[in-house]
Formats: sequence, C-alpha cells, structure tokens
Amino acid sequence: MALRPTSHAPQVTSITDKSLAALPPLPRLRRLRLTRCTSITDAGLAAAAASLPALQHLDLASTRITGSDANTQQAAAAAAAAAADPSQQVPLLPASDQEAACLTGLAALYGRLRSLSVQGCRTYGAAGLADTCLLAPRLACLRLCGTGLQPRGGSLAPLQLLGGSLLRLDLGPQWEVDDEGLEHLARWGQQLAVRSPYGGCTPVSRARTAATGAGSHGCMR
Repeated sequence: MALRPTSHAPQVTSITDKSLAALPPLPRLRRLRLTRCTSITDAGLAAAAASLPALQHLDLASTRITGSDANTQQAAAAAAAAAADPSQQVPLLPASDQEAACLTGLAALYGRLRSLSVQGCRTYGAAGLADTCLLAPRLACLRLCGTGLQPRGGSLAPLQLLGGSLLRLDLGPQWEVDDEGLEHLARWGQQLAVRSPYGGCTPVSRARTAATGAGSHGCMR
C-alpha cells in the first residue's frame, strides 16, 4: 500500500500539514511518497507519525522539511559533539522497539525508517542530518542530493552515528568527497555503497580509505 501524489504534477499544493494531521490510522502503510508536496513541513510529519506505525520508506523530495526535531535538542547536541570528536561513543536512539514505541512526533517516525529521501530539500541542513542519523538507527538508504547541506566531506560526519545500518548513500553530482569525507564513510565497515552521478555505486571500505591519496575524489559524488 502506498500514498503518493500524481507523478506528473510539477508541484502538489493540495497536500498540506493539515492533510497529514487528518490521516486515519494506517497500520499497514509501509511506503509513503510526498515528492514535490511543497506545503509539507516537519510539523505535518510529526502530526502524522502516530497514524503510520508501520512506515519504513519515506520520500520527502522537494518538500519544505528541515529534518530537525524540535523536541530532541539533546539529541542534536550529542550528534554535534560526536561530529566534532569521532572518538566519542554516543548511544543511538531508539535502541529497541520498546523505546521506539515511547517516542512521539518526528522522533517516532525516524525510529522506524529503513529508507529516506530528502532530495531537493533546500531547508534540510546540518541539524536535520544530525537528528536523522541519531534517531534513525535502522536507516539503510539515504538520499541527500540537492539538500541544504554543504557539499563537502566534513558534512558527512554525523553518518557515523548510524553504526552499521547504512548500505546506500546518494549524494548527487554536486558533492566532492575528500579524504575527510572518505574517512567518515569508512568508519562503519565495507558494506556502504556511495552512488556516483553517473548511476553507479562505489563500495567504501577502510582499506580503500587508507590507500587513497590526498585531495578530492570526483568518482565519490
């Protein structure tokens, strides 16, 4: 089951935060696509979280979400501290299904996600990525093309908070992933594939990072 706007519409203004807040319980809905729903914000997603207990795949491309949960300031601070000092051990939230059930709003929604696309969300920046990585420990696929993140390697530091769950990362053609970025990408193992602007996926490993020379890497965009 999927709820999605008409695919050919350039923008969808009829689906708003009020629309999401008015959703009835949808216990079997696993995929939700809100592409180009330009009236959707974080408030609408937070309001809909309780109605979407089984949601695992969320496409928010070209919406107005920031990805930052106003109720998780402590989480954002912990993520920022971990980005500044990779040696810190920051506990992931939620750690279990029971803890996820106790969360509300955007935090509850993140806790269930396996894939997330925020492509083209210019309002999605560093705070949004920090909250996403801290509160979505099950996230396997993440699409960051065309967001408000600075397209440089240091912006990827919060990804280490995902531990070993992340398998695919799509950065788009604007990113230049330098040695710092490769180091962040390689922290959790050898399973991650970074999508190139030409449609291929390049696996990342610690061995690859150690063997790579200084400078930026155009193939890792």
